Amino acid sequence: MIQRLSAAEFERLRSWNLVIAEKLLSDHSYQDQGPWRNFSGKGGFGVHREIGAWHSFSGNEGGISPTGLIRFLKDCDTASAIEWAAAFLAANPGYGSCTGEVVDDDVTPASARAAQDAIDRAVDIIGTPGELNLRSRKLDPPFPACAYLPDARCGEGAIIAYLSASGRTVGIELRYTDPGGRDSAGSPKRRRLMLEKPAEQPVFDMPYSGDNTDIYVCEGLTDTLSVYRYGKRRCKVAGVPGVGGFPNLKFPKGARVTFVRDGDDETSPAFKAMERAIDAQLLARVDLYVTPTPPSGVDCKSHSSRTRGRRALPATRQRVETDSVAARQDRRARQARRARLRAAEKAGRQGIRRLSRVARQVCQSGAARGCAGSRQYQHRGSYALA
Repeated sequence: MIQRLSAAEFERLRSWNLVIAEKLLSDHSYQDQGPWRNFSGKGGFGVHREIGAWHSFSGNEGGISPTGLIRFLKDCDTASAIEWAAAFLAANPGYGSCTGEVVDDDVTPASARAAQDAIDRAVDIIGTPGELNLRSRKLDPPFPACAYLPDARCGEGAIIAYLSASGRTVGIELRYTDPGGRDSAGSPKRRRLMLEKPAEQPVFDMPYSGDNTDIYVCEGLTDTLSVYRYGKRRCKVAGVPGVGGFPNLKFPKGARVTFVRDGDDETSPAFKAMERAIDAQLLARVDLYVTPTPPSGVDCKSHSSRTRGRRALPATRQRVETDSVAARQDRRARQARRARLRAAEKAGRQGIRRLSRVARQVCQSGAARGCAGSRQYQHRGSYALA
């Protein structure tokens, strides 16, 4: 019977990638160069000491998979690699030293090889757990820029979302799912792998062939698919993997751009990042519009689920004037000052309450001793309480 590893065991095993390589290459010397540990006599083989990524230049193999690493170093099949991995995990509780996560925009030979391997093994998303996952969000086919990767990690597959820049695929985002199509319960739930370092901000690019110069930009794959499917926008729709990508976008001259907001709280880092992105695009003289902020915690996909696709976008959008950057920054500065004043006022009230408690104690002790000045302390104590 073939042993199986869970997704959590897969990620724990990845943290031991460096130790696994040292164990299986115990007769090879090594040298550390930056974050990489390179082993001699293996055709340019190395392991990243922080995130566990590995790559072999001569074998043209690599990635982040620990079972792939074992299979490569032992020259065995997958079943034998998993059996060896299970025995290793039983003998090594806890986590190893490679607990760092793959940096989303980091381009390494291991990341590029893992991305290419995923693309090569990808299948049509229709009829897979990936389709079930997207349908559970009230999204219907087609699913542009998407595919499915079986056995993305032990016990789980992944939705592949292709990232494009300059008209070509430059990377992928993996969104892990269990066999029933539910989001993975393991961590991380998604991972970005880059084929190359693009000159432009990579995006989820939805197909469009018309003449409309309007562009709608969303955050995340599911928001992008929701606007593409239900937004009734006969124009270009694209999505950035995270809110940090909005300020890096470049738009053709004359394009009318609309940023689609999520329902992030005004004090959240995501809301503040969007505000900075709006400022950056205004300074670049982009004809920019922004949809109204939905209720807190609501985004396009959840709004679409509630309305069954009837209203994925608000009916109105607000134009942001180019000359309003200074006014927007001044407004945020005033809001920050008011927040500081409120905090100082609260701290002052707490200080007064502490002073009143001290005054009452002094008053009570003075009255007990028949102190002539106790009335003075009583007066001060009543003033503090007021």
